[in-house]
Amino acid sequence: MNLLCPGCLTPLPASALGAVTCASCELEVDLSRQDTVAGKPRFLPERSFEGQTIEGFVVQGRVGAGGMGTVYRAHQANAAQETREPGVALKFLSSWMAGDPTVLARFAREVEVLRKLQHPGIVSVMADGVFAGVPWFAMPFVKGPTLKQRLDEGVLSWAEALNVFVPLLDALAYAHAQGVVHRDLKPSNVLLDAAGPKLADFGIAQIDVTGNGRTALTHSAAIMGTLPYMSPEQRQGKALDKRSDLYSFGVIAYEALCGQLPQGAFAPPSRLRPSLPRGFDKLVQKLLQPEPQNRYGGALEVQAALKRLAPQRRRRGYAWAAAGLATCLALGSQMLWPLNQPKRAAKVASKPMATAPVLPSNVSELPAAPVPPPPAVQPPVQAQSQSPKTNLNLETRKAATKPRATSKRIARKADSELDLIGTKNLLNAKSSTALEP
Repeated sequence: MNLLCPGCLTPLPASALGAVTCASCELEVDLSRQDTVAGKPRFLPERSFEGQTIEGFVVQGRVGAGGMGTVYRAHQANAAQETREPGVALKFLSSWMAGDPTVLARFAREVEVLRKLQHPGIVSVMADGVFAGVPWFAMPFVKGPTLKQRLDEGVLSWAEALNVFVPLLDALAYAHAQGVVHRDLKPSNVLLDAAGPKLADFGIAQIDVTGNGRTALTHSAAIMGTLPYMSPEQRQGKALDKRSDLYSFGVIAYEALCGQLPQGAFAPPSRLRPSLPRGFDKLVQKLLQPEPQNRYGGALEVQAALKRLAPQRRRRGYAWAAAGLATCLALGSQMLWPLNQPKRAAKVASKPMATAPVLPSNVSELPAAPVPPPPAVQPPVQAQSQSPKTNLNLETRKAATKPRATSKRIARKADSELDLIGTKNLLNAKSSTALEP
């Protein structure tokens, strides 16, 4: 079994005895626990489990390491080649911490909590045990990166944030309903799986043992966590409840969308990124209240507030899209209208036109229209009952006896003919003949 430096996980010389200085980080490692010099600290080495077969799991390689342990990727020894992906993750407690009863109890508590929490957004325990004096447990391997690794590439978009935080709040609400307070929410403990985010590392989680939603903590346990993400009451060693996790979630959300931690009098998110909805400012402001009673009451309440922001962004986008489409159509019609005019004029000009007769310049010189003779006087018709057919013939005879066109109507007709002839002459592109005087 290879030995590793506990500081940088660099392999140590296999033949070394006693104290060894790491060639990479110059950390002094005690391989025999002897000859310890007073005032000069030494550390126990880490063990490498690569290539080992542990209760049916073949350890492949190291994935990452933290303050309490190291995670390896493995696969089941009896699994077929095509079913070895994505595999299994084995978490081992750090060798130099395995002798601490408090740390051993905390590692066992993590296994207990994960066995209790059965939720698709929380990593589950497949098996656990002790190998070479070091506790371990197996969980499904998550192929995606952690949220911290994703944020190293840049901030999340609003759509990405919703895809991560909405299901994450659902998992957090489930853990709180089971009486579990995570107490160490941070980006490195959020795994981004293709099926959705998963909450991990319940190593310092506390289970409700009071029955009133609060955890019974000792002072030494209360101050554990990651300082930038700890709630004010957690830093002060006070009793905690689920609202402490909501504060930590607010820090994560602010960092993921703004690219920095909310320290002191922090700026509203929409001021740093104007594309964010204004409602997110109020959500973060309430999550990060110093007093727990001023925050949201639970994770589902935060999730509902976050969901209310999503459709507003979509409706606003649809409205802008509709307005843009209407503007494009209006501009397009104005641009195409002058292009169609020459085609229309050419179409009208190509039609054959009748030769207009030469008319005198003064319409008054036209020969006078013949005046029709006065209508003949009809003898009065005696009033008598007529059948419908007789009435129809009578109306027809009356219409036939009406005078036809008068001289005034003939003059108006001549004016209309002049206007029509003049219009046709103007549309003829090749003719420039004006009306003769």
